[in-house]
Amino acid sequence: MTFLQLVTLAFVQGVTEFLPVSSSAHLILVAKFTTWTDQGLSLDIAAHLGSLIAVCVYFRKDINRLCYSWFPKKRKDIRCGDKFLSICLIVATLPIVLSGLVFHDFIAAELRSVYVIGVMTIVFGGVLWASDAVGSKSRLLDSMNWRDAISIGMIQTLALIPGTSRSGVTISAALLLGFSRESAVRFSFLLGIPTILAAVVYEIVANSSVISPGQWLTLGTMTALSAIFAYGGIYYFIRLLDRVGMLPFILYRLILGLFIIVFSMNSTSIHAVSVEDQIQNTKSAIFAGGCFWCLEEPFDSVIGVNATTVGYIGGSKENATYNEVAKGYTRHVEAIRVTYDSSEISFAQLLEVYWKNIDPFDPGGQFCDRGQQYVSVVYFSNQEEKSETNRQLEELQNFRFPNNKIVTAIRPAVQFYPAESYHQNYYLNNPVRYKLYRYQCGRDSRLRELWQTEQAYH
Repeated sequence: MTFLQLVTLAFVQGVTEFLPVSSSAHLILVAKFTTWTDQGLSLDIAAHLGSLIAVCVYFRKDINRLCYSWFPKKRKDIRCGDKFLSICLIVATLPIVLSGLVFHDFIAAELRSVYVIGVMTIVFGGVLWASDAVGSKSRLLDSMNWRDAISIGMIQTLALIPGTSRSGVTISAALLLGFSRESAVRFSFLLGIPTILAAVVYEIVANSSVISPGQWLTLGTMTALSAIFAYGGIYYFIRLLDRVGMLPFILYRLILGLFIIVFSMNSTSIHAVSVEDQIQNTKSAIFAGGCFWCLEEPFDSVIGVNATTVGYIGGSKENATYNEVAKGYTRHVEAIRVTYDSSEISFAQLLEVYWKNIDPFDPGGQFCDRGQQYVSVVYFSNQEEKSETNRQLEELQNFRFPNNKIVTAIRPAVQFYPAESYHQNYYLNNPVRYKLYRYQCGRDSRLRELWQTEQAYH
């Protein structure tokens, strides 16, 4: 990732995190409306960590007072309502923490779409307008009660949906409960501290073990830049609030939402027009390289790949089950079928992706998966594919690895059987388990060892 990309993503995250316009939506849209790939979960974590640092620095006096409210004798500036406000913040955080644990994988797999972002941007822009229009704006934070905290906390769970905006829904909820704009914004920003902290801790625990050492500098840079931009966003938003109100943000959400939906529909139309061309150019390739879960992600991220399907090939039984194949009963090999557009990517380029995601020297399987069902194989469909595979293999053997014997097999493609549905897109549907599996299996460390400075595709 270039420094320009880092600055852009940090700016988008920092400026939008605490504005009622949805930072997660904007981060996803950066990938959708540019040629950049999705920045991925690690950079999302770093960006949110920067936002967390910024809000903690900005509200450091409030945080100190709320913390010391549990030890009132140590500070003289503690107000009688500070301890209760800190309890309300904890209570309001619990619903989104529990909901995030339950629905995390579903949201990651199903709700990061352009259409969902567009609809939610408009819907909750309307909610913000209604709450700002009908709320009495007469209450201060000192009047916060249990019911208010629980209500705002429940509403905050909607922020798990990209395009909703955590600050937007919590500000809207507080305004509907009669709080002033300043009180609503202040509570929303303070509530963001335990909420973002919980999300960051969860993701770090789940993913830190699979982050390569070379990524830490990039992640640290993202955190620092995001913190700077987020602090500026908080500073100017609070100072402009009384002067401009919520109307500019409401109008922005409505316009942005309409634009996103039109873009989504136009993309669908263009896709429909080009279907015939795609069919003519659509081809498939089959590769085996150990656990088929781990081959889907690398190919899905390649431009020109239309779909990937994990399954079994080369065995003695039709429609074998996973348990049969995994135990080696049927002589099948776990493999992946890559469906691609030959006008955008070639078989030779797919092979380049394949090599960097396997250990070509292992005759007994791949990484921690042992047995013939996990060996590395390239399945060719015609003479051209066979020749290209042999050419690349010989090139790797003679020039890249002259001292190691490559044992990856080259075999003609035979009947391919798709695996059970729960194996398809496993890295999307079960991201935490998938990453832990890769790490525990030693796959990533071995790939870095083999390919050294070259980036493995995962």
